[in-house]
Amino acid sequence: TRDFTYGFVNRAYAAMLGTTPEEIIGKPLWEVIGVEALETIRPYIESTLSGRTVEYEAEIPFARIGPRFLRVVDTPVIDDQGQVRGWIASMSDITERKRTEDEIAALNQQLARNLSVMTRLQTLSTRLVQPQEIDAMMENILDAAIEIAGADMGNVQLIDRETNTVRMIAQSGFQQPTLQFFAENPGTAACGEAIARAERIIVENVATHPIFAGTPAREVVLAAGAHALQATPLIRRSGRVVGVISTHHRQSHIPTERQLALLDVLARQAADFVERSETEALLAQREEHLRAVIETAVDGIITIDENETITTVNPATERIFGYSAAEIV
Repeated sequence: TRDFTYGFVNRAYAAMLGTTPEEIIGKPLWEVIGVEALETIRPYIESTLSGRTVEYEAEIPFARIGPRFLRVVDTPVIDDQGQVRGWIASMSDITERKRTEDEIAALNQQLARNLSVMTRLQTLSTRLVQPQEIDAMMENILDAAIEIAGADMGNVQLIDRETNTVRMIAQSGFQQPTLQFFAENPGTAACGEAIARAERIIVENVATHPIFAGTPAREVVLAAGAHALQATPLIRRSGRVVGVISTHHRQSHIPTERQLALLDVLARQAADFVERSETEALLAQREEHLRAVIETAVDGIITIDENETITTVNPATERIFGYSAAEIV
């Protein structure tokens, strides 16, 4: 009725609420369905009491049975004088349908994310990296890791072979105080443990995890807004650890098995990139050394290709034969 009191209830509606029509008729709506549920549907009821038929779908938080999705048609009851005396509510419980729709939507979103991640991994795997491009490549690796983990921030740290120290080479989401701390304290906390153990470290809650207990890194990481993390070591095929990639969440979090599997693939790619970059750098150094030896040699040195054509000569050759390199080659 207009005063929000039940005038009639069928048995299906009463059964949905776990009661009988006799226990509902004559009672106010708020007493039967709860105040929160009434406030949820009040705007629709008020529109109906203005004389309009209203159709809607809504999640209604019933006091007795919890939230349910309903499809409702509210039809005004109008007397002979044209006054609205109340309304008739016809409804269908569509909770299961909504749950199925939500599950399908979530699955579609996951498939889209997986496709994006796999496309990114495929693209990264085909990249040829020069030593001077390693920083940019690690930024791409980090972006992929954050996407895979659904994380809020992260970083990549590599071990400098000459100094055997850890250096942060790419980061996202951290501010200067945090970066300064880890620049001054390299290889500490979870990332340092991942490197030392050559195994992944998962921290569900930074505030309570033993790795951070009693360390200055605990307060620094929490102040940065990171409350959970995973750190995956980058391990070359030879078994040597070359760095670590970590992703961080603002809430307590544990990665899924699929996320961890994809992070393993990414870590292998990153380690391969580092190995390739180190090999290219070493070859470049040896080539430069060989070039310097040839250029300063007192003996003439000539290179000839498979067609017996002279391709290069050193300065000593020019002096010996009295011709310039341009004239000989």
